[in-house]
Amino acid sequence: MMKSIEKIIAREFLYLMLLIFSGVFTFGIISLNNLYYEVKISNLQKEIAPLRNPYFNKIQRQFWLTNKLCESVIDDNGDRLAARKKIWNSLFKYSLEDKLKFKLGINESKEVQIWDNEIILALKEIGFSNAEKFKKFIDESRISQIEINNYNKSLKLLNQSKILNSNLFDKEKQIKITQNVVITSWFIFFVLRIMFLGIKWAIKTLRD
Repeated sequence: MMKSIEKIIAREFLYLMLLIFSGVFTFGIISLNNLYYEVKISNLQKEIAPLRNPYFNKIQRQFWLTNKLCESVIDDNGDRLAARKKIWNSLFKYSLEDKLKFKLGINESKEVQIWDNEIILALKEIGFSNAEKFKKFIDESRISQIEINNYNKSLKLLNQSKILNSNLFDKEKQIKITQNVVITSWFIFFVLRIMFLGIKWAIKTLRD
C-alpha cells in the first residue's frame, strides 16, 4: 500500500516538475528569441547611423542658415518651408557661380545685384563676415549624390529593422504567453489526465 502511494506521489511530482519546466522553457525560448532579434536590430542600427548621419547633419546646417535668413526676409505668416528651400537653392547657385562676394557687396559687379542690408547684417551677426567663410559653409553643407544614395539605403535598412522589431515580445506579452502555456500544461497534465484515468477506472469497474 505504501509503495503504491509513493509511486503516485512520485508520478505527480514528476508532472509538477514538467509543469514548471514548461513555463521556464517557454520564458527562456521567448527571451532567446528577443535576444536574437535585438542583436540583429543593433547590428542594423550600427549600419544605419553612418549612412544617414552625414545627410541629416547637412540638412541641419541648411535648416539653421536658411531659418536665420528667413527671419530677415519673410514675416511670421510666410511659408517658411518654401522660403528656406528657395533661399538655399539661391545660395548654392551663387556659391557655384562664385557670386557670393558680389551679393555681399565685397566686390562690385554690374551683372549681380547686391543683397539688402538686412540680409548682409543678418549674415554678419551669425558669423559670416566674409565671402570665403560663407562660401565654405555652403559648399560643406551641400548634400552629395553619394550621401543621398546612402540615406536611401539607410531607409531600406530601417524598414528591415522595423520588420525585425515586430518579432520582439515585450515583457507583458512574454509573461502572458508563459502563463498560457503553464495553464494549458496544467490542464493537460492534471485535469485531462485525471479525467482520462477516471473514465478508464469507471469502465474497468463496470466491466468487472
